[in-house]
This record gives sequence, structure tokens and C-alpha cells, in this order.
Amino acid sequence: SEIVLGLLIVSGLGEVSIRKLVQKDGLNLRALKKDQEIAIANFDWGELGKMLSLLKVKDIGFVTPFDELYPEGLKEIVDYPPVLFYKGDFSILQESCFSIVGTRKMTSYGRRCVEKFVPPLIEKDWVIEVGSLKKRYSKQFRPLASTQSKFC
Repeated sequence: SEIVLGLLIVSGLGEVSIRKLVQKDGLNLRALKKDQEIAIANFDWGELGKMLSLLKVKDIGFVTPFDELYPEGLKEIVDYPPVLFYKGDFSILQESCFSIVGTRKMTSYGRRCVEKFVPPLIEKDWVIEVGSLKKRYSKQFRPLASTQSKFC
């Protein structure tokens, strides 16, 4: 898991190359190009230690496809993210989830959609994924939130 995180900061490796490397059953080193092999061989893995320390200080966790908590559904898409960063309880995403994606400015149509779709999901104990929308539109989500609702 930490190796995949380290690959993110190796110069010359992008997410596409990392996805080719990261297979469900391990790392596929045959997917590397010669210059990428050299970049990995010359990489200062002490940088990974610094990154891990920074993540710990900032209370940021991460999961990779090798971790049990990595969502199975993401592994099925072509461009799955090789690393997911999170704050808080990541295991909540193992429950039934509904994601709300919006624009920077809430419209009256968006407000009506939130008011129509979110309450029934809360009643059914779904986790509502709103990300940064929760801060941006806290006024709109406040009436929908109860002590039982789970927003992330």
C-alpha cells in the first residue's frame, strides 16, 4: 500500500503508468518502460517517509487497491484512482452511498433536487456523500440533517 503511494511521487510516473503497474494480485513490473524503471531505481524512498509523516500530522489516511477498504466498484472502472486520500472514518463508505455533485453556485433547481432526493435516502439510512458541497451549501443541507444522517 505504501509502495503505491510512493509511486505517486516518483518523477516520470503518472496515474496511467501506476494503474498498469498496480494489479489486483500485486505489482506488474513488466508494465514499466526503461526510463520508468530507472526513475524508480533512483527514487529517494526517504521522500515516502516524509510524505507518510505529513499525512499523519494532517490526519489524512489513504487506501490503495491492495487495501480491504478500497471500494470494489472502483476497481472495475478503467481509470480507477490508484490511491484514495481521506479524512475521518473511511469505512462509512462501505455502506449504501449516494453522491451529490454540484456546481459552485446552488441553483433553485439544485435546491429542489436536494430537497426531493436526500430525505428519503436519509430515512433509509444511506450515507450521503457531499464532499466540499457540505461546506459550500451547509445552509441547504442543514434542514435535511438529523442526528441519524450520515454525511461525508
